[in-house]
Amino acid sequence: MNDYEIFVKKIVTEFKSNYFKDPEKYSIPIINCGEKIGRLRPVPTKIEGDAINDVELQTKWRNLHKDSFLVEPFTATDERTLNWLKETYFTNSDRIIFMIESIDNKPIGHLGFENFDFDNRKCEYGRLIRGDFSSIENQKKVNLVERGQISLLDWGFNVLKIEVIFGTLFANNWLVRRFHEKCGFITVKDYTVEKRDGEKNVLEIELTREKYNSIFSNKL
Repeated sequence: MNDYEIFVKKIVTEFKSNYFKDPEKYSIPIINCGEKIGRLRPVPTKIEGDAINDVELQTKWRNLHKDSFLVEPFTATDERTLNWLKETYFTNSDRIIFMIESIDNKPIGHLGFENFDFDNRKCEYGRLIRGDFSSIENQKKVNLVERGQISLLDWGFNVLKIEVIFGTLFANNWLVRRFHEKCGFITVKDYTVEKRDGEKNVLEIELTREKYNSIFSNKL
């Protein structure tokens, strides 16, 4: 385990394990025009308090967007979601999921980091789902999911010191493509995969820390 891996896993573990000790410290503010409009709240390693509804929400949202993932669609259940959290998420300090919450702590979606390549300071960005809307989005004329994505990227590049963030998505997922393109992601590879309903075009995208900071420095 190199020094960078130790560094990242320590921060990720602290956010997932210590959230209830200091919720403000272990969440990421979502900022729009200098104003806090929400937060990214880590899915913690205990299902309690603010996280009491996480399993139910993740299950519900997964079923709303089951065709958006590269894996074959399946019907999620609370039991299956909880088992995945216990067996894969709680025990691994190289992945973290954040709930996107409005300023009144209403969860409207989630996103996260996983599949770290510590030798090259790279990781995969994914699990991006919108499950609901917040009234603040109409009030402030802002997309909370988009601003949450920017806040996560900023945390990844400038707190975790990731050099490259990458991801995969279906080419026809125009909404997510626009989100990523606004942040500076570029397509580095495209290919097709066989799905039950035929071939699907897939894009591999990536963004460097240098490019992100050149676009968003002093803009949060």
